[in-house]
Amino acid sequence: MSRNLHQQQNLLEVAIDRHFLSVSSQTLVIEAIALMSQARANYILIIENEKLLSIFTERDVVKLTAGAKNISNIIISEIMTKNIISLKLSQVDNIYGVLELLRSSRIHHLPITNDTDKILGVITQESIQQALKHTDLLQIGQIEQIMITSVITAPLNASLWEIAQKMTNHCKSCIVICE
Repeated sequence: MSRNLHQQQNLLEVAIDRHFLSVSSQTLVIEAIALMSQARANYILIIENEKLLSIFTERDVVKLTAGAKNISNIIISEIMTKNIISLKLSQVDNIYGVLELLRSSRIHHLPITNDTDKILGVITQESIQQALKHTDLLQIGQIEQIMITSVITAPLNASLWEIAQKMTNHCKSCIVICE
């Protein structure tokens, strides 16, 4: 095995977050949000019989907030995304390809499974950043290739509901508050 291929596999292994939260599809949304809050996690996996069904993220919480739905009696299977993007570990060539998939698919969490679809963990932009050294990041390209130019802003006095609506309407997971 070449040294570069071995380094790429090591980077991938380091980038996989194997300490993920999970719930069943019959969990109440409010319980999933509470678990995420307690663990300070920005996602939770929905798993049945060791198989990944979906992922519930902070972005989903924002959408629910913007929709002003009463979530006290909604189970997570009623609102979960049905067609999520995931990868088998055997299909992953290198960490830069995963980073590009995250970027091009506009997702922040990429569940990784084994060949029998058992969940192994999740790769996020943050876990990739932690796995890569600063010199590795230089290989990605110029800053203009990775910077976000379509920034959404809100005034300091905007309500949380207004901000959630703006984030949902523009499909953004963050917003810059300006004074």
